[in-house]
Amino acid sequence: MKTILVFGVSGVGKSWLCRQAAASLGLRHVSGSELIRAEKERLTSQIVSVDELRTDRVVDNQELLLGGFRTYEAQGSEPILFDGHNVVDTNDGLVRIPFEVIAGLRPAGVAMVVDAPAAIITRRTADSTRGRPHRTAEALSTYQDLCLELARDHARSLSIPMTSITSGETDAFITFLRPLV
Repeated sequence: MKTILVFGVSGVGKSWLCRQAAASLGLRHVSGSELIRAEKERLTSQIVSVDELRTDRVVDNQELLLGGFRTYEAQGSEPILFDGHNVVDTNDGLVRIPFEVIAGLRPAGVAMVVDAPAAIITRRTADSTRGRPHRTAEALSTYQDLCLELARDHARSLSIPMTSITSGETDAFITFLRPLV
């Protein structure tokens, strides 16, 4: 099964880009937070919000993520666009997702979605459905740089292709995905 990891800061436009590419190429698209939430709800029988996941024990949630991913992976044979984070922005700061979790997703490639911090702030402000920490353009730039550095390191360590895609650049994203899926 081919899985492409799609990383980027919260509000950069990962989900939109993934939906466009999934529709165009016939891929499955799932977000890490959906998988964690579903696993937590299955285990606790309690409804969990996406925002609770950011304030919860982020690293502990990764075991749930991998379990949920295995379940999702087994439900079909189409390649998967995994929409998630390699760094989570919490109220207490930035939390790096352990390399073992990234490797456990067995990716065939990594795409890092980037944009100007001001554009990310505009998107985050306009999205009243999510409770994200308020960050300055400088803080978002630092966050995005760390995500990009880790994405490159992970791809290098896993010997898989990696690219940086500007938010909204669907054609460039699809061009990267085609040979991988």
